[in-house]
Amino acid sequence: MVSDNEIVLLSDKELFSQIALGDEPSFRIFFDRYKVKLYYFVLHIVKLPAETEEIVQDVFLRLWISRDVLADVNNPGTYIFVMARNRSLDHLKKAAADKQMRAVVVNFQSDKNFTEEDRAVKETRQLLEKAIHKLPVQQQKVYRLSREAGLNRAEVAEQLNISPNTVRNHLSDALSNIRNYMQDNDAILLLILLTPVLGK
Repeated sequence: MVSDNEIVLLSDKELFSQIALGDEPSFRIFFDRYKVKLYYFVLHIVKLPAETEEIVQDVFLRLWISRDVLADVNNPGTYIFVMARNRSLDHLKKAAADKQMRAVVVNFQSDKNFTEEDRAVKETRQLLEKAIHKLPVQQQKVYRLSREAGLNRAEVAEQLNISPNTVRNHLSDALSNIRNYMQDNDAILLLILLTPVLGK
């Protein structure tokens, strides 16, 4: 069993081997090691902070869901940046398609190619959305402005005409309520979905 102190000193390759075994502390170390680097890499591609945050969360979520294959990955850094690049390009393609084809309601090919990994991500985000809908109205507003629109505490306070401390309290309560709602689900998914990449 690897201790917490030893995990911090592990190489990326060693962390991937541990993550492949379902080791959450190793995943947390890798998450912390790469989350900010990945954020700025994706931001350079998609330009928008809120979309960047979502893509980075999505990359780590998919990494955890597909963890069984990670022991065979020789260069984890390259691996996760390729994942991030691909998800960013997918996002840009989808955004372009949405603008050009707003009248298209059903994309048959997309549904046909829907993978189990995609399904797991979608179901997790649906569960998060249900948890958000159960929040009091003001908590919902604060959560969405902070986590989805990408505003910092002062910007949220200005938007809602409340104090930054009130924003902090509402956000803290919102995250607590969401965690309670999702407490029966995989704890590592909560880490990915509820931890802001830049610690806003």
